Amino acid sequence: MPKINDQAALSGVTEGKVVWDINADNPVKLSRQLQVIARTYDDLLQQGVKPLMVFTFRGLSTTFITQDNSKFEGEALAAVEQIQSSLWNLADKEGVTLEVCAIASNRMGVMPEALLECAPLVSNTFCSLIGYQAKGYALIPVY
Repeated sequence: MPKINDQAALSGVTEGKVVWDINADNPVKLSRQLQVIARTYDDLLQQGVKPLMVFTFRGLSTTFITQDNSKFEGEALAAVEQIQSSLWNLADKEGVTLEVCAIASNRMGVMPEALLECAPLVSNTFCSLIGYQAKGYALIPVY
């Protein structure tokens, strides 16, 4: 069996610049997606590409990254806890930045002081998405 890799796509690429537009409304689905994203980080490294990843959270996803999980129970609570664990692990990796939209968190009733410390507020993640794409980051939506 041939070795499975991404060399055709990654040939000549030294940096994997991606901005993840996270607007998920299902914590179970987002938890699984973050596991694949973490693997993507590792896969890039293993193939000689430096990952540069920005995570922008907006919409309902802002409710999954707070210190108060009292709104969740059962499978949703377990997924939110996994999301938070994944985010802390990702935030510790070189080249990873997390951002939370102040507009969205305000609309969702998420107080700034309730957010995980690894995910600071920015005024508007649409501005972040525009700026990072202008700097050559690939946009990958996560819904």
